Amino acid sequence: MPKDEIIDSFAAVTTTRRTIVTTGTKLAYAAPIVAATFKLSTNAAEAVSPNGPCATFVCGNGPCVVTGQFFDCFCFENVATPGQGTCLGDFPCSGTASCTSDADCSGGGTCVTNTCCGAGLQFCAPPCGGAGQGDALPGSGKTASGRII
Repeated sequence: MPKDEIIDSFAAVTTTRRTIVTTGTKLAYAAPIVAATFKLSTNAAEAVSPNGPCATFVCGNGPCVVTGQFFDCFCFENVATPGQGTCLGDFPCSGTASCTSDADCSGGGTCVTNTCCGAGLQFCAPPCGGAGQGDALPGSGKTASGRII
């Protein structure tokens, strides 16, 4: 088909007011359905500071603070205050010290539970931007946020 015929075929199509209104109505009804399909993190709706309080961690949620390094900070549930979270550094599941309270954690760490390492398991999480928060963490395997290193 020559180029002139294609251009002429598009020029011959007329759009009526009825077509525009019908299409607009369909889009208006579809927009809430499309919006409801997006997974939103509660952390995105609130300002969270490093090592500050935040919504309790759910495995798979995004970071509470993006550090610009390989490992961002995530909101992990505190052992001392169940149901409440703190924005702390990510850490490898294997090789990280286990704990029963913050007193068991060195270097300003916080005893956290219910991470991607496993429900009910308790580990010492480093401060956000603190020890172990360089371009790469030691070890390999899964991290508390669910990432693979």
